[in-house]
Amino acid sequence: MLHHPLRARRTVAAMALVLAPAASAGLVTSTYVGSSGGNWNVAGNWNPATVPNNGGGSVYDVVVNGDDGTDVLVVLNIDALINTLRIDAGDVLSMSVSGAMLTVEGGLVDVDGEIRLADAGGSVVELAFSGNTLLTGSGSVVFASNDDNWLVSVTPESVVTVGPDVLVTTTSATLFENSLFRAAAVNQGVIEANEGQLELNINDKTNLALIRAVNGGSMEIEGITLTNTGGTLEADPDSTFILDGADIVGGTLTGGGTFDVTNVGGRLDGSGAEPVTIGTGTTVLANASGDDIFLRGSIVNDGVLRVQDLGSGSAQILIEDDVTLDGAGVVLLAGPDDSLVNSADPAFVLVVGADQTITCTPDAALDNSLVRAAIENHGLVEANIGSFELNTNDKTNLALIRASNGGTLEIEGITLTNTGGTLEADADSAFLLDGAEIVGGSLAGDGVFDTTTSDVILDGSGTEPVTIGSGATVRANASGEAITLVAPVVNHGTIEISDAGSSSAQLRFDAAGGAFPLDGTGTVTFGGAEDDNDLVGVGGTTLVVGQEQTILATDGKIGRINLATSNTGTIRANGEIRIVGVPLANVDTGVVTGSGVLRVVTGGTLANESGTVAPGDAIGTLTVDGACQLAANGDTVVELGGLADGEYDRLSVTGAATVGGRLVVALDDGFLPEAGDMFVVVTGNPVIGTFDCRDLPATRDLYWRVVATSSTVTLVATNVPTSPADLNADGFVDGTDLGLLLGAWGDCVAADCCFGDLSGDGSVGGADLGLLLGDWTTRGR
Repeated sequence: MLHHPLRARRTVAAMALVLAPAASAGLVTSTYVGSSGGNWNVAGNWNPATVPNNGGGSVYDVVVNGDDGTDVLVVLNIDALINTLRIDAGDVLSMSVSGAMLTVEGGLVDVDGEIRLADAGGSVVELAFSGNTLLTGSGSVVFASNDDNWLVSVTPESVVTVGPDVLVTTTSATLFENSLFRAAAVNQGVIEANEGQLELNINDKTNLALIRAVNGGSMEIEGITLTNTGGTLEADPDSTFILDGADIVGGTLTGGGTFDVTNVGGRLDGSGAEPVTIGTGTTVLANASGDDIFLRGSIVNDGVLRVQDLGSGSAQILIEDDVTLDGAGVVLLAGPDDSLVNSADPAFVLVVGADQTITCTPDAALDNSLVRAAIENHGLVEANIGSFELNTNDKTNLALIRASNGGTLEIEGITLTNTGGTLEADADSAFLLDGAEIVGGSLAGDGVFDTTTSDVILDGSGTEPVTIGSGATVRANASGEAITLVAPVVNHGTIEISDAGSSSAQLRFDAAGGAFPLDGTGTVTFGGAEDDNDLVGVGGTTLVVGQEQTILATDGKIGRINLATSNTGTIRANGEIRIVGVPLANVDTGVVTGSGVLRVVTGGTLANESGTVAPGDAIGTLTVDGACQLAANGDTVVELGGLADGEYDRLSVTGAATVGGRLVVALDDGFLPEAGDMFVVVTGNPVIGTFDCRDLPATRDLYWRVVATSSTVTLVATNVPTSPADLNADGFVDGTDLGLLLGAWGDCVAADCCFGDLSGDGSVGGADLGLLLGDWTTRGR
C-alpha cells in the first residue's frame, strides 16, 4: 500500500475544522453558475460570488446545477471543506487535479449526477467524510483514473451510508492500491468494480445490498471486516474478488466468478445471525503458498471451495471453530502441491452436510493433499482419480467416503468412527490404511483396502459391527503389517494376508479372550508364498469360522493358524495351511477340504469332531502332515472318478489317523467301478480304527467292502454280497467281528452312525449280538 504524508496532514487539518465550534458559523448555500469545465476556486463561478470553503464564520451547502438548466462539469482544483453537497442530474464534480481534497462535514452528499475521482497523477485526490454522512440520490461516484483516488473517513467513527439508488463504480482505467474506498461505510446501494479495479480497505464496512465485480473487473477487500449479513457480494464469470485479510460476516457470495484469497487469507464467518452462502457456480479460491481460507460457524456452499498451493508452502482451509458446511457444493483439493483442510484446534469439528462433497483433482497426491481437521461427514468425501489423505485428527463418517476412478484415499494415524457409514473403494481404486482404526460401518466396493507401514484395527465392538462387503478386499501385503479385527466383524469379501518379506503379515482376532465369530460369506486368503502369513489370537481369543466363511490357501501359498479355531465354515487347503500349537476342531457345518497340505506342528491338533472332511478340491488328495482325528460324529466324503491316483479322493495322513464316523462315497459323473476295483481312501501312520458307518453308492450287482489295516482304509468293489455283521470287512462273520461288537457294547455316541449297531436302535446290545450270531459264517468272501 502506498504511503501519502500529504493525506496525514490533511486529515489533521480536517479534524481541527470539525472540532471547531459550529454555533457561530453562518450557513451559505453556494450554487455553481459558471460554464461547464470551470474551476472550483473561481469566485465568479458561484452564487454568491465566493469560493465555497468553510471558514471565516461561514459554512457552505454546495449545489452543482447548471444555471440555465444545461449539464455542467466543475473541476475541484483546491482543498475545500464544505457542509453539504448536492449534484443534480447530468452534472459532474470532477476531482482530477492531483492533490485536491474535498471534505464534507455536514452529513449529506446528494448526488443525482456524478462525482468523478480522476487524479491526473503526482499526489492523491480525496473525497473525505467528517462525521456520519448520507450519500444519497440516484447518481454515481466514479473512480475514473489509474492514479490515487480515495474515499476516506476523517475518523474511523465517521460512517458514510451509500443510499439505495447510489452507484459507486469504476472505469477500466482504475488499479488496486490507487482506487481506494477507505471510509467506514454502510452500503444500501451498489458498489462495483466495473472493468477496472477497486479496493475496500482501512475501515470496516457493512453491506446490506450489492457489492460486485463485473465485466472483467476486480474488487479487493483488504484488512477489514465486511459485515455482509443481508447483503450480496457478486463476481460475474469473468470477474474477481480478492480477499486479502478480509473477514466476510454472513451474506451471499455469488455470480459465477472467483473470490481469490491472497496473502494473509480471507475469513468467511457464518457464526452470527446468518450463514455465509457461496452461490452455484461461484468459487472461493486459495491458490498460492500461504493462502488460507478461514471458516467459522455456518457455511452454505453451493459452489466450490478450492485449495491449490502453487508454491513451496501450503494453501489451506482453516477451521477456526466448529463449522457446519451445508449446501450442494464441493470442497476441492487441487494438486500437485500442499493443499489442506486444517483446524486451528483439534477440538474444532467440520460437519460436512448431506449434499456436500470433499474431493480432489486428478493431480492431487498423497502427502500433499490432506484433510487434517476433525470432520463429521454426512455427505461425500471422495478421492476421484487423484489421491488425498485423512489424517491428524479423528473423524466420523455417517455417510460415504469413497475412492473412485483409480483414485487413492489414505487414512493415516487416526480413528475413523464409521458407525452408520460406508467406506467404498471402486474397482481399480484403493484405500490405504496406515495406522488407522476403523470403528463400525461398512467397507464396500470392488477395490482394495490396503494396510501400509503401521498396524490397522477394524473395530466392531461398539454399536455396529465392521462389515466387509462382497467384492471388497482388505489386505496386509507387506512384511510386518498387521490387521486386528475386534469382534464382531462380518466378512462378505476377502481378507488377504500376504507377507512378501522377512517378517510376518498377520490377521489378529480380538474378542477379549473369548470366542470371535467370523461371520459372512467371504474368504480369508493366505496370499503369500512365504510362510509368515499368520492368523493370531489376542489375549487367548478363539476363532469361530462362520458357516459361510472360508479360510483359503491357494496353490503355492502358505498360511499359519496360530489360535484355537472352531470351524463351521470351510477350510480349503489347496496350498499349505499350518496348524501351529493350537487345536483346530471341524464341527457341525464345517468342511475341511482341498488338494494341498494341512501341516499340524508344534503340538497342534486337527479333529473332525462333527463336521465334514472332503479331500480334494473337486477330486484329489488332501495331505495332513501330522496327526488327524476323524471322530464318531463326523463325515468323511470321497468322490470316485477313476482308479489311478488323482482320479479319486484320498486323505493322506503322515501321522496317526484315528478313523471313525461316517464314510460317504459318491461317484463322479460317468464313472462306473467294476468288481475288484480298490480305492485307498485313507492312509496313516498308523491308521487306528475304521469308519463307524458307511453311505455307499448303490450300483446294480455291485457291493462294497471297507477294509481297514494298520496303514490304510480301502474301499473294495465286489460282486459278492457282504454282511453288515462283517465288522472288519474280511469276508467272514466270526470271532474277530464278535470281539469288535463286544468292544462297542453300550449306547452309541452318534445315534445315526454307530459301529456295531446292526439293529439300528441307537445302541450296541443283545439285538445286535443275535444278528451277528445269526450271520455266523453264512456269508463268504
